[in-house]
Amino acid sequence: MAVSLAYQDVMLANTPCEATLDIDGDHSPFLSAPAELAAALTAVAAATEKLAA
Repeated sequence: MAVSLAYQDVMLANTPCEATLDIDGDHSPFLSAPAELAAALTAVAAATEKLAA
């Protein structure tokens, strides 16, 4: 059974996070939105590199 988007939003609101990224894709973003996923991962990696420096 899938977790509804509404419940995902509730879980997110109750979980402390610095940032989140939304990708308009399905359960497998590496298949449904590969360019968007690659861009998101690149952005996270760049932010992590800045923190580590």
